Amino acid sequence: MILSLIKQKAIKQYCSLPCSYVAGSAVFHENDVCDRVGIIVEGEILMNHYTAYGDEIQLSILNKGDVFGDFLIFSSHPYYPGNLIAKSDTVIITIPKEALETLLITSPSFRHYFLQNLSEKALTFNRDNKMLSQPTLHAKLTYWIESEMVRQKTTQVYYHNKTTLAKHLRVRRPSLSREMSRLKKTGKIGCDQHRVWLKEMDK
Repeated sequence: MILSLIKQKAIKQYCSLPCSYVAGSAVFHENDVCDRVGIIVEGEILMNHYTAYGDEIQLSILNKGDVFGDFLIFSSHPYYPGNLIAKSDTVIITIPKEALETLLITSPSFRHYFLQNLSEKALTFNRDNKMLSQPTLHAKLTYWIESEMVRQKTTQVYYHNKTTLAKHLRVRRPSLSREMSRLKKTGKIGCDQHRVWLKEMDK
């Protein structure tokens, strides 16, 4: 939706020229000021940060069409809480804060998308907080599967790999592998290399 909007002449004039990043390069660093929003035209961006012990915490993975910086740009502390790293070769465009303010006033279609996008992100943030508040890994995994069933509109939930899922659940990959194996053996879940589902749903 946003990619089609920014092709419109009335909106395109407020956007920067496309900027390319090779895989592994930093788009923004933690604590960089957010004075513009970014839109991914091609590729993926990983949002992460590191704990005091050097452990990587994956905050999010952004894909083609996703917007970043929108939560920060009008805040009282507009600084990135983590790093934005190109996960693959990536192309972005940006809209400076002043131009964004103009668009929100003059373009109803852009304003609608921008506010809807913020609302969806707030729902995702609340869902992730609820998932992380679950007392056990079993409960976290079950809650995540149930949430993704609704989001993906399927009973068999897709995940990229166990490493990525473990980072999302804020657990170690070996711990996640052991728990998924245990739950599979006890008949609580079914899973393969890229999909997982609750066995109760098979009945």
